[in-house]
Amino acid sequence: MTRETREAIIEKFFDWLSLSDSERKKKDLPLTQTDFAIAHGIPAPTLTIWKKNASIDTVLVKNMLDNAYKLGIEGKYKYAELWAKMTGNYVDKSESSVKVEFTANDYARVAEQVIGGLRASYAEHGGICPVCGRFEILLSESCLDTEPQHRSKN
Repeated sequence: MTRETREAIIEKFFDWLSLSDSERKKKDLPLTQTDFAIAHGIPAPTLTIWKKNASIDTVLVKNMLDNAYKLGIEGKYKYAELWAKMTGNYVDKSESSVKVEFTANDYARVAEQVIGGLRASYAEHGGICPVCGRFEILLSESCLDTEPQHRSKN
């Protein structure tokens, strides 16, 4: 029979601590801290010291995170939320609005880009207007006619 290392027992202890009584029963684990100490051959007061030791808290947090992650993966929403909050990955859903203001120059610049794109598309399609489908040569002004009766049938 191999003897467990101190670190392995500490990890098992904090895994055990993170479980509810019903989970302990289901996994056939000791139900009390004293029972845990007896099962692992260590003095019960040692477990109390481990719980109070600040360096052990990181093991507890790691185990809590692991358990919350596993339960979250299983579809338990609250555990997934807990894991996300503890790891800094939680984003609270909140509505916000952004006010964007355009100047006349901004609108003119966007319109020029649209018109330029239409002209390029017109030239690519052999002189057929990409907006209305009429066969014309577009030199200086784009056709912005979107009425269906003006579209050619190809």
